[in-house]
Amino acid sequence: MTAALVEMDDVRAFLQTEAALEAEFEDSLARSPYSVETWTSYLNLTANEVDATTHKLPERRIKLFRRALALVPLSYKLWKRFIDETHQLIRGLRIDAPEYNDLRQLYEDALVHLHKMPRIWLNYTALLRTLRLGTATRRVFDRALRALPITQHKRIWSPYLEFVHEQGVHQTAISVYRRYLMLEPTGREAYVRYLQSIEQYEEASVQLVQLINDDQESTKASRHDLWMLLCTMVSQHPEQVSSSLHIDRILRSGLSLFTDEVGRLWCALATYYIRLGMFESARDIYEEALLAVLTVRDFSVIFDAYVKFIEAMIASEMSETASSSAEVDRLLQLYEDLAERRPKLVNAVLLRQNPHSVKEWTKRVGLMQDPIAVVHTYTEALTTIDPGQATKVSSLWIAFAAFYETHGDAANARKIFAKALSEGKLKAADEYAAIVCAHAEMELRLEEFDLALDIVRAGCGSYRKSMKLWALRLDLEESLGDVRSTKAAYDRTFELKIVTPALVLQYTAYLQEHEFFEDSFQVFERAIALFPFPHVYDIWLAYLKSFVSRYESRKLERARDLFNQVLALVPTTPVSTSSDKALPPVDMASVLYTEYARVEETYGLWRNAQAIYERATNALEGPSQLAMYSLYVAKAQALSGVVHTRKIYERAMEHLPDALVWQLALKFASFETALGELERARAVYRHASQFCDPRLHEADFWSVWHAFEIGHGSEDSFLEMLRIKRSVSTQYAQVNYIGVNSAATSLGMVPAATTGDAMVDLERTNVDEEETEPPAKKAKTANAEEIDLDDDDEASAVNEEEIDLDDMEIEEKSVPSAVFGGRQ
Repeated sequence: MTAALVEMDDVRAFLQTEAALEAEFEDSLARSPYSVETWTSYLNLTANEVDATTHKLPERRIKLFRRALALVPLSYKLWKRFIDETHQLIRGLRIDAPEYNDLRQLYEDALVHLHKMPRIWLNYTALLRTLRLGTATRRVFDRALRALPITQHKRIWSPYLEFVHEQGVHQTAISVYRRYLMLEPTGREAYVRYLQSIEQYEEASVQLVQLINDDQESTKASRHDLWMLLCTMVSQHPEQVSSSLHIDRILRSGLSLFTDEVGRLWCALATYYIRLGMFESARDIYEEALLAVLTVRDFSVIFDAYVKFIEAMIASEMSETASSSAEVDRLLQLYEDLAERRPKLVNAVLLRQNPHSVKEWTKRVGLMQDPIAVVHTYTEALTTIDPGQATKVSSLWIAFAAFYETHGDAANARKIFAKALSEGKLKAADEYAAIVCAHAEMELRLEEFDLALDIVRAGCGSYRKSMKLWALRLDLEESLGDVRSTKAAYDRTFELKIVTPALVLQYTAYLQEHEFFEDSFQVFERAIALFPFPHVYDIWLAYLKSFVSRYESRKLERARDLFNQVLALVPTTPVSTSSDKALPPVDMASVLYTEYARVEETYGLWRNAQAIYERATNALEGPSQLAMYSLYVAKAQALSGVVHTRKIYERAMEHLPDALVWQLALKFASFETALGELERARAVYRHASQFCDPRLHEADFWSVWHAFEIGHGSEDSFLEMLRIKRSVSTQYAQVNYIGVNSAATSLGMVPAATTGDAMVDLERTNVDEEETEPPAKKAKTANAEEIDLDDDDEASAVNEEEIDLDDMEIEEKSVPSAVFGGRQ
């Protein structure tokens, strides 16, 4: 009982407190009835009275809102709260619930006072769209546009356009869009897209043309894309687009604006006429396009479309039983004619790209079958081409004249050549010279030899620097002229400084053929004064051979002077005489020395030949020196005997580079072996071994020495060969090891120093200094006199690099039995 009394007291206290607060708010409102904050606080006090299950605000709270809005009707805050609380309670109800009518009326009441508030309009239209009240929604949007200032219309138009898209009433949407474009012309692109989606192509084409023509309108799509859209629209729906548009004129204007889409625009125009059923007009468009395009790509697009159009026409006519065979035959004839004309049409496209292309004009002539058409083509080409912008225009003139010649009209051919020289306006003298040469060659074919010679003589007078023309004249002078005129022509090339080594050789051969030997030698002298090496090499060689062949031993001193003169000038190393890198360089000095020695052997003294060989071996280097020594040795063996040959070998062993000496050493050893001088041969092998790393020369040197010891040696000599081979291997291995360590040291990879006796470090330094000396140098120093041993002291020769087999253990190797073949 006591507890119940306590609870009743609490409730009474609470009610007394709320009542006191309401009374306090009423007093405040009586003093300040227009205070929005006071009304908001008062509403907050009664917010707990709302019951969500009733879907309606309590009457007491509605009256409170009405009292407040009656006093403060322009308070957006109060109206927004009233509307939101009402909407929140009915959210989720069916759209035909009567509570929504109260909410709509509430919006209408609010808009009486807040018609300048776009948010109220937007919320109202969003409610109506939810309720699927299309007409009411449209009218509210229209009222909003009339009520709001124009600066706020943009906020209304975006949902308005979304609404008309949702409704699907095309006339309404078109009407709304037209009004919208008055405010925002930039929305025309979206309007066109919408019209295209609802297939209203008449209005879409008009708006699209207006959009393309207005450069000031900013669009998302590029101008190119809009043009392509228009092309697609008018070609696919020609009957639906606006009849007020001049489609033909519009599309043709696009041809000059978009040169990269010319083919597509022409095809769109042809397709427009095809869909209208105007097939002949479409065919005229295709024909016009093929004769107007400038690129092969556009030509291919139009040609393929044209072919498909004719194929479709043929298929359509053949499918109709009532169609006449004459129409089918006509279409087939058109098809065949188009296929035959394709090469000419392609050539015409390329000529429109570059009307100065001699190559394409030549191809066009080849496509013509009628002689009259060929003549017209040549005439058109020579009239059209600007020689200043083309190359090899002379080839067209020459081909034109050749055409007349092949048809037996020499008179017109001569007129063409004369016109080419007088009116051709060619930019290079070589082209004029080519025309003169072609004219002369034609006269030769017609057997007008004197006329041909006169033509080239006159041409050389006009175009003096043309080598082609002079070469032809010289050939004709040799064949048709006399000696005096031929010599004068050749001498003229010297005066004009256009003579070449080939012309010199040709001139001298001509003089010698007519037995003007001294004159030919004078020409040689003039030529060698003009050309340096290597260009003069062939001239010198021909001069020397001709002189020696003519006089043999009668003027040997003069021949020697000539050889000495050229040997003082010739390079001692091989030189390339051609621009072709695939051709090997020519060893000119070796050839001239050899020729000089041959002359002395044939007409002079062997002693002089020996001096020449000695001089050659001193002058040449590398492989050329080795080859000369080999030739010298071969000659000495045949003419001088063993003693002199041995001296040549010994001299060669001293002078040849280390990398080449072993090759001649093998021949030297073979020479001594053939004479039975086995110890000398062995000494040669021993001397050459120091230059042959067994890892590189096992097959070409060490195997040869091995075979020699097998056939002619003893057990001691065979073991000696093995000792030397191992010694050389060790030396080259040490060089490689030192080289690797030196490289590592230069890269900073020096091993850490070890602690030890200072004397050990000093000894290691001395050993390193000795090892850094190349093995070839050490061995060459030790064996410097080895190759010149006499018979008495050959056995006492000591190799400083010899390995003492008594102080070290070596792997024993069985000696082949052939070594002891001669021992008992």
